[in-house]
Amino acid sequence: DLEADSSPAGDGRVSAPREVGHPFRVVGFAAPPAADLAVCTSEDGVSWRPWTSVPAPRADEGPDGDDEGGADPEDARDPVWVGPSRWLQVRCANADLAMVTAHALDPEPDARFAAQDEGGPFGVPPGRPPIVTRAQWGADESWRNGNPRYTGGLALGIVHHTDTGNGYGPGDGAAIVRSIYRFHTQTRGWNDIGYNFLVDRYGVVYEGRAGGIDKPVVGAHAGGFNALSVGVGVLGTHGSEAISTAAWGAVSEILAWKAALHDLDPVATVEVTSGRSTRHAEGSVVSLATISGHRDVSATACPGGAGYRALGDIRSRTAERTPVLAPAQRLERLAGEDDVATAIVVSEAAFADGEATRAVLATDETFADAAAGGPLAGTEGPVLLTGPEALDDRVAAELDRALAPDGEVLLLGGERALAPTVENALAARWRVRRLAGADRFATAAAVAAEVLRREGGTTCLLARARPDDAWADGLTVGAYAARDGVPLVYTETDTLPEATRDLLRGGGITRTLVIGGPRAISEDVAAAVPSPTRVAGADRTATAVAITEELWEADPARLDGGVLLTNGFGTSAWRNTLVAAPLAARRGAPVLLTRGHEAPEPTAAWLAGADLGVGDVTIVGAPTAVDEALASRLAFALS
Repeated sequence: DLEADSSPAGDGRVSAPREVGHPFRVVGFAAPPAADLAVCTSEDGVSWRPWTSVPAPRADEGPDGDDEGGADPEDARDPVWVGPSRWLQVRCANADLAMVTAHALDPEPDARFAAQDEGGPFGVPPGRPPIVTRAQWGADESWRNGNPRYTGGLALGIVHHTDTGNGYGPGDGAAIVRSIYRFHTQTRGWNDIGYNFLVDRYGVVYEGRAGGIDKPVVGAHAGGFNALSVGVGVLGTHGSEAISTAAWGAVSEILAWKAALHDLDPVATVEVTSGRSTRHAEGSVVSLATISGHRDVSATACPGGAGYRALGDIRSRTAERTPVLAPAQRLERLAGEDDVATAIVVSEAAFADGEATRAVLATDETFADAAAGGPLAGTEGPVLLTGPEALDDRVAAELDRALAPDGEVLLLGGERALAPTVENALAARWRVRRLAGADRFATAAAVAAEVLRREGGTTCLLARARPDDAWADGLTVGAYAARDGVPLVYTETDTLPEATRDLLRGGGITRTLVIGGPRAISEDVAAAVPSPTRVAGADRTATAVAITEELWEADPARLDGGVLLTNGFGTSAWRNTLVAAPLAARRGAPVLLTRGHEAPEPTAAWLAGADLGVGDVTIVGAPTAVDEALASRLAFALS
């Protein structure tokens, strides 16, 4: 807290000189929004530095809406770099000095170091600049709250200045970054530092918000546009003082690398929809340069007049440095506007007009009844999705296109899964049969009996079907089952359901392939089935690799059909893996699993060791399922 200078020279607007009691180099403030502040400091209380203006609060710098939950005090001001000090004075206009609080911070001085390029994740594009990691600049990870959030892709790079002053030396950048991190998390209550990257005047790039430098991490730097953008903050104040050549060169390098990851044209103009900002109303469609300044999206002067004038050069230099994938170098992606549409796109890729002799239709709401759709469809028809109460018009159109005149539609599940209205709409145009049981296990057993009747054989697959997010093993192996005509039944982890037991005992099964480790299917359950052979990895992605190698007998050095890649995580990600089965079976392409933003180690290792080209990997699912950054990384690796 500050007290006004009561000496004859004081006028009530300047605080009395105050020894803080510890060394500091950064000062942050809490003050009324209208307050016009300046600070001066001294190391000894005798020789004082010139007054430094304190930046006013900047519009929309922060999270979108209530995304981060913490308090964001309206009176909080960004910290100002003042250099080594022990004393301070504050000048205040347009507000009561008694309502101003100064926070003198001491981000410990750094040993000099060079930014290190420690290598990147599998398939990073060329041109990644050296980046000082959070560990290297000394982030206290206990200040961070919650987990990083990701967006399906980026449309913008937004350039800021941090407005923290320019009087810092070549060894001070990391300390300034730490002070901003502390201010954003401990004073403003945000989950993490707001910027995705920071750049100092000497051209050093610092990792900002946690979550992965190669991933589309949602920052807190441009309210209303955070989910669309990567935010780069230049350390300093650039109203009149130009951004250094080293700084704007580093900004161009990091934006070029991100542009390559996210397939952005640095000199283009894009149309985006505003979340809510002080410049653009919520829901309004805004035309912006791919590389914009903070003032383009918010009512603020950021990145300062001089900083804003540098954007043209930054765009040009970024474009010169951006590695570009030619159309032939991009991965095939099969995706529609939603998962129903994605299933149709996959069907179009697998079947010519009138080629399918059957089609399997499942509800898009729950995995339970849809689980055995892959082997039921086999190589002769698609798996399509619809809502439980009505036949989707798009699905009807695809059935018209793909099904042969005497084709059959097979419904998966009872009337709670697909209502009679769906069946009636289909029956008016095609032959229809429903395969259903009392629960998910009985439905899968009914489907398995149909597959056995049609294909014969004495081998059966067994996978776990509960809880609902435990779908990955069954649906991944479903593509193999579709190719080889092998039935698939389901179990609880510790109990073999009666319907499953009856099918295995009465269906002439002499060999059971148990999919997943003992945490998925217990040893007791495995021992209760005919001649069990377990196919498993350490997790669902490693199990998918084991299925690829042991069942598909796929040699990474000789894989003619390529692979399909789907998101293997989340309770709703099952749809894309389910509908991929007939295409995988027809191509001879195993299904591998990934996360939306990174390829897990088992998947990445298998792909890295495979003799595959860009045309050999197909992503099934929209960028919200497997994002463009991951697709670009894989494409660069494979090309």
